[in-house]
Amino acid sequence: MSNAADSDDDVTGPTGEAGEAGEAGLADEAEPSPLALDGVLDLHMFPPGQARALVDDWLDASRAAGLRDLRIIHGKGIGAMRTLVHAALEARDDVDSYSLAADASSWGATVIRMKS
Repeated sequence: MSNAADSDDDVTGPTGEAGEAGEAGLADEAEPSPLALDGVLDLHMFPPGQARALVDDWLDASRAAGLRDLRIIHGKGIGAMRTLVHAALEARDDVDSYSLAADASSWGATVIRMKS
């Protein structure tokens, strides 16, 4: 015995529109919306394998947006992410200077000054 709740033929998505089983909610997952650039990048949620490309892309976008004073939060840990960030900054021609943060973040964040 089968009822309508068991049927794969009549699936409705979050908008109430009918669709195939397994398609519900796909429209909401299509493209992430871009984050607002505020001059701060927190790398805590990113694995080191993704961080280098992310840092470069973020620096490019920040520069294009006219931001010159930036901050990357890499965390204190064992220093692997800090080393990665500093290597990325060293490799760029558009970085005027960088240093560890002078505030309470100290060696958990790097402040960057981009060239004009």
